[in-house]
Amino acid sequence: MTTSINNSINNTCGENLSITTGNLSLISATDSTDGQILINSISVLHTYNGSNSNIFVGPSAGNFTLNGIANSTLGASCLTVLTSGEYNTACGNSALSQIETGSQNTCLGANAGVNYLSSESSNIMINNNGVASESNVCRIGSGTGTGSQQLAATYISGIYGVTPSGGTNQAVIINSATGQMGSAAFPGGGFTWTNINTGQDMVSNNGYIVNGAPFSNITLTLPTVCTVGDILRITDIGPSGSYWIIAQNANNHINFDGSSTVTGTGGSLTSTTTFAAIEMVCVNSTYGIWNVISSVPSSSSFTY
Repeated sequence: MTTSINNSINNTCGENLSITTGNLSLISATDSTDGQILINSISVLHTYNGSNSNIFVGPSAGNFTLNGIANSTLGASCLTVLTSGEYNTACGNSALSQIETGSQNTCLGANAGVNYLSSESSNIMINNNGVASESNVCRIGSGTGTGSQQLAATYISGIYGVTPSGGTNQAVIINSATGQMGSAAFPGGGFTWTNINTGQDMVSNNGYIVNGAPFSNITLTLPTVCTVGDILRITDIGPSGSYWIIAQNANNHINFDGSSTVTGTGGSLTSTTTFAAIEMVCVNSTYGIWNVISSVPSSSSFTY
């Protein structure tokens, strides 16, 4: 059974309203005059444009002009100026309170995403105000420390002791100035060794084990492009007289034990003993300059 409360009663009965069976049925708000639950004349719940799956919970949350779909709030003054944005979720006082047309944002915490003013989309903000004009960004916390909305430590389960499947393992790197996380190839777990018996072009952050014929030289050519910090490693497993040559491209040269190879294709570095090994790091990406940082047995076992 459905019982209607006439507007003329205006809910001023001065007593608790108890519903023991059935439902409290409201129309979906079509403007600011109906379809709402009010406290002290302030809207705390409505579903303006409800046919589009919007729901706004919190004092003054949402508005009565938007035409976007599937937006949700839980907190005061969330999504107050949204016009056409879709699938936004805002939880916390003033979360996403200034965004107009952005979509697919998830913001949790007081003032989360408050700096979004226009079409910023597909962001995840947890206790972070966001940065105007950004999209496809995740920010957690407002900084490192013990202040309001800052984090002094982070614990995430399911990482330590778990080896990722597929792809190439990489190291997690963090920008100490901005806190941005990323990844990069690293020697060790993400370093690939290849056994070779013919010459080839080398690839940064790889190692090469030369297994050539007796009394033969195998040529390995430096990468045409390198990034500062890239690593190359080369060694051999014999047999006797099986040596290797590091050839260069235009502008390449190799710095080794206080000396340098001739710049360009005319320069090279050659092993002169079996079981030699060398490790190099790219120190200049513009010209492809490499420094030898370790060698076995010593620099006297190489010619250049």
